[in-house]
Amino acid sequence: MSLDEKDPRKGNSFYYDLDAEPLDDLPFYLQQVDINKSVLELGAGTGRILIPLAAHCKEIVGVDYSADMVERCEAKLRGLSSNAIRATMMVGDITHLDLLRKFDLIIAPYRVMQALETDDEVKGFFDTIRRHLLPTGKAIVNVFKPNREKAEMCKNWCQPHESICWEKTLPDASRVLHSEWYEKMDKERMVLYPQLIYRKYRGTQLLEEFIQMIKMRCYYPDEFQSLIQSHGFKISNCWGGYAGESYGHGRELVVEFSAT
Repeated sequence: MSLDEKDPRKGNSFYYDLDAEPLDDLPFYLQQVDINKSVLELGAGTGRILIPLAAHCKEIVGVDYSADMVERCEAKLRGLSSNAIRATMMVGDITHLDLLRKFDLIIAPYRVMQALETDDEVKGFFDTIRRHLLPTGKAIVNVFKPNREKAEMCKNWCQPHESICWEKTLPDASRVLHSEWYEKMDKERMVLYPQLIYRKYRGTQLLEEFIQMIKMRCYYPDEFQSLIQSHGFKISNCWGGYAGESYGHGRELVVEFSAT
């Protein structure tokens, strides 16, 4: 299967950048880098984290399987005036990747790992990290903490209708309405299949509708740590969010680990 054929974000880079409520994780990642560190970002998207980090590390390489995302990030990088920024974006599969080099820090922000649906994909993801992590390096991976117990999630997550998330007016006076439909769930593997729906209007006229089907595999705090350890890594730190929350008590599950 080609990268384009399995690209659920194809055509969606514009709407992705309009997200009204991204995670406030940038200050956290800025604290993890310095001018002597090389960074690999898995699932770099349109550069929300990569571009700010680029000015604060020795080098950063971003990988994303969406050519649309990569092209949008590259356009942003070309618009920067600083020659000191060393950043590279490339299209690639983060579950089957070999850049033939290693990095001081590997990150996968904004719940990238949850898009990996199968056990084979998860194994490939951790193999990619191991292949590219320096012996002295560390990796940081994030997923969200489910907001309900498994039994309640299985019973109540799916909904019969879409729900409105946000609305945003664009510079040309058109507006985008974003909604989500929690339609399907694999209860055995705890994989959610929401639809992200974007509708662009001018007045009451619908100009465009874009529907993105995504996958979100759920992990609970203990099993997320156990999963990382089962792939041969040693956990060195963990957080419940990006504002100092203790692990298991915030909205996020953020784990730092290294090769054993």
